[in-house]
Amino acid sequence: MISRSLTRRLRSYALFALLVYIFVYLIRHVLFDSVYSVASSSYPPLKDVVDTALDEEISKVLRSLELSAQKRSWETSRKKTLQSALLCSTRKGTWNLGATLNQTWPSFAPHEHCPGTYSNSTSTGRTAPVDVCQYLSGKKILFVGPDTTFYLHSLWLNSLEKYEYRSHTCLGRDFCTFHHICRRPVIQKEYVLEGAPPSRKKKMPSRNILLATNSSLLQYALSTTLHISKNEHDGAYTEPAVDQGTGIRMENTYWLRRARKTDILVINRGPVPAPAMTYAFEDHVTDKWAFAARLCKQTNYFSTSHCNANRESRLVNAALHATVTLFLPSVLQSLEVIEQDPDISKSYLIWHSSWFIQPSCAIVGIPPSIPLLREMWSGNDPYLVDPWSFYYNSQVYMHDRLLPQILAHFNFTYIPLTMSPFVKHSSARFLENHQDFSSKPKDCLRHPWPTFGVNSLEVVFFSALSKILHLL
Repeated sequence: MISRSLTRRLRSYALFALLVYIFVYLIRHVLFDSVYSVASSSYPPLKDVVDTALDEEISKVLRSLELSAQKRSWETSRKKTLQSALLCSTRKGTWNLGATLNQTWPSFAPHEHCPGTYSNSTSTGRTAPVDVCQYLSGKKILFVGPDTTFYLHSLWLNSLEKYEYRSHTCLGRDFCTFHHICRRPVIQKEYVLEGAPPSRKKKMPSRNILLATNSSLLQYALSTTLHISKNEHDGAYTEPAVDQGTGIRMENTYWLRRARKTDILVINRGPVPAPAMTYAFEDHVTDKWAFAARLCKQTNYFSTSHCNANRESRLVNAALHATVTLFLPSVLQSLEVIEQDPDISKSYLIWHSSWFIQPSCAIVGIPPSIPLLREMWSGNDPYLVDPWSFYYNSQVYMHDRLLPQILAHFNFTYIPLTMSPFVKHSSARFLENHQDFSSKPKDCLRHPWPTFGVNSLEVVFFSALSKILHLL
């Protein structure tokens, strides 16, 4: 009798749990859709509102910079054509996935027929990282930026290891020293050609050695805000610093000295993190994104509508606020220091963009209590993501629209890595069936699926870098 009673009770619990799940699913995926469509029908599309606000900000910034004929003299027709081609190549690129392609995971192919482009791909139809080496003989390259920049530097090293048959192990983003790259594949007694036997302590190769061996030097410096100071003992480098607006720690290392000695400088500043309060798990915190509603009452960036129409509007307004008041002033300050430094300004200057968090990864394993929001940045059908990814991706889109024109003033070439999110073939279910996040933390920015870095991000970045260096 006890076992039967227990069985009936368990069945009741299971039925109740199933009903709760169905109810939550309907709220999130059915009722939400209808409510969203009704709410959005009364207002202009968010993307149009954002574009208008950003275009106004671009005009304001460019007017404040007071472009002179002298400052615009670098803008040759060839370089402007290159920038347009790079934007076209990424924005018109396509995702590929299918049994006929013998692919388990999606891969991204940049558009190959943009005006002003040339082909530098291998027989596989892609530009390999090692192909870039032909333009780097005797040169020094410095990457400066957050974790995403470090990831690009790591992709390059991993690819070169397979070609050179030598280790390019990095000590980590906080302790990266240098990497002697673009060398010939390992042969016996090669160290004699480099002027020194192998030892436990590596010595940075001189410019003469780089030229003699047709090799290059790659370095990375951690900087989440691109803070640049002449004083290497600046508190931003030596003391823990927390951003007053977000409550998130800022991490910066001194990189000015290395930047003055480099030939090619590649930098990035990523989106402003969501405030620390949004990650709180205390029971008394009922609305983790209440700051967006408070901000909407104080500052509305929507010129033709109200930012309080729905949760998406509030978060987009907050993302605009972070971009205009935190991101852009900080970036302009760093760019002005670079422009005024005679040594750094002689380098070839590159800004690599941030990239979207893939929604097919972001929503996997999200608890039902977390609301899903609809994005529209890809230009295709809207897709669902969690609020943190929505806030991040909104800023990625904003940066991609703002930066090309502003960076041009400071003689930077912009590499767009804003691949449209992969949302085909019920991609969330696809990842749930193929990707195991139980053994390690989910990282939808760098590892939304196992081959994202090699078959997508690496392809776009090194294809663009190769086209840029071809002009040097």
